[in-house]
Amino acid sequence: MKRFLLTLGAGALSASAAHAADIDIIEAPMPASSGAYVAARIAGAFPANTDFDLTVVPTNIVNDYKTIGYGGAFAVGYGYGIGVGAVRAELEAGMLSQEIESHTLTALPATLSDPLAFGTTEILYGTINAAVDIEAGMGFRPFLAGGVGLAQVNFKNHGVTLGAPVGPLGPGPVTAMNDKDTGIAWHVGGGVGYAIDDQVTIEAAYRYFGVSNVELTAVDGTVSSVPIRQHQVTLGMRYGF
Repeated sequence: MKRFLLTLGAGALSASAAHAADIDIIEAPMPASSGAYVAARIAGAFPANTDFDLTVVPTNIVNDYKTIGYGGAFAVGYGYGIGVGAVRAELEAGMLSQEIESHTLTALPATLSDPLAFGTTEILYGTINAAVDIEAGMGFRPFLAGGVGLAQVNFKNHGVTLGAPVGPLGPGPVTAMNDKDTGIAWHVGGGVGYAIDDQVTIEAAYRYFGVSNVELTAVDGTVSSVPIRQHQVTLGMRYGF
């Protein structure tokens, strides 16, 4: 009986060892590595309307933009791996551009659309960004990010083509605003990165982007405060060293 029990126990141990050998060992995801990186991003921008005032023909002019604007940015940064992911700090410089779809002269009221309305709004910005990456496994790293800095907002040749005179303006093309100013740029958002390997990460993100404290002067000397607000969708790639 004793020999039988010993034989049975040895067989059970052998079977358990064989079964354990067949089980794949699941390792915890490795934290993001520390180090410097460079990044390139493209952006699709969905801007809110802007507006400014005229005095020569007393009216507010509302600028409606085409559905989507475009932009791009480059960044240099440094990431520090922690147990659950990484924290990153970076310097980013970029440009955004939106074309005018229509101008509405609220005092008339009248709305003139492209090609009778024209103009481009360009934004050049530089921000200091911070981000927190979270390891989600299988190479995916969701993140939250934000930044603050400076931006130059340029209202290039905003105007309309008038078929008949409106006060002292027209007929023909009339430029109402052609000015630029620098304000405080900021953005908040988040997205997800996917680590292709130890050096290359691709990312997709959403940002809410704004520029505050911008004052622009119309061609007749009227000064308006013009805040910039827009939703952005970005695609990018980071390359680590």
